[in-house]
Amino acid sequence: MWSRTLTLGQKSVCVRHAERRRSITRQWEDWTCLTRNGFVSSIAKAGRTKRPFNCSSTIPIKTDQKRNARRWLQRVVEALPARRVFIDAGAGNGELATTFASSFKQTIAIEPNAYLLSQLSHALPAVEAIGQPIMAAQPTAQADLVLCSHTLYYIPAEEWLAHIVRLVSWMAPGGVTILILQFRESGCMNMLHHFFGTRFALRQTMEAFHAKHGDRYEVVTTMDPAHVETPDLAKTYAVAEFMLNLLDLKTPPTRCDVETYVQTHFVQPNGSFKIPVNQDFVEIRHGAARR
Repeated sequence: MWSRTLTLGQKSVCVRHAERRRSITRQWEDWTCLTRNGFVSSIAKAGRTKRPFNCSSTIPIKTDQKRNARRWLQRVVEALPARRVFIDAGAGNGELATTFASSFKQTIAIEPNAYLLSQLSHALPAVEAIGQPIMAAQPTAQADLVLCSHTLYYIPAEEWLAHIVRLVSWMAPGGVTILILQFRESGCMNMLHHFFGTRFALRQTMEAFHAKHGDRYEVVTTMDPAHVETPDLAKTYAVAEFMLNLLDLKTPPTRCDVETYVQTHFVQPNGSFKIPVNQDFVEIRHGAARR
């Protein structure tokens, strides 16, 4: 069976999503093994998108997504009235925790996947690492910054609201909870919707959050533009394959179908390709009466 269940006290925690997160993150590590030099590695060229990634060659691409996210988050961090505790929920291998840990007195990283948690602990031995899912984790302190970056993909959409409520419960007075996810109308999300009829609609969840909690919290959503640029069709297909693997694919599209789609929607006049990967940044703060 793809799904198995662990018992944690009186709660049962499904680890299917953690296992899928590990698989996709390994693909991501391969795909970005040369990111700092402006390159990413290619994936195995196959007729269907379910094939694994490898590092057999490099794909020259340009992307401003991570750079933009760090700049945006840095402005938020600098504006915080206090920088005592930082909680990174769904911390993965610690990439963002590494960037911002030095700005806080204490950093708590939550990552249920043992493979990723071991990498994080190796990179940041001073960080308090919690190897449990968000709903089971019990951080030892409230945080001035609670961050959940590109993690909700691995959680069923019907559970997002409960997870967000859990995240904001860890927020200290004067603090902020930040959710980051692909904008539902970005090129990446439009491609997912074209092939599978699916979008990651965070804004709808936030509407439900506001309906439930009213003025207890202030919520601001900002869409930040970003792009992935590639020089030719083969390399664009490699990137598109990674993006499509955000879903647990049962019937993946053929390579021909994916190539036709990217040629129709992402090709530029000079023959290169540009995929919009705009991000939604959601800031949640306590309402004025609770500050």
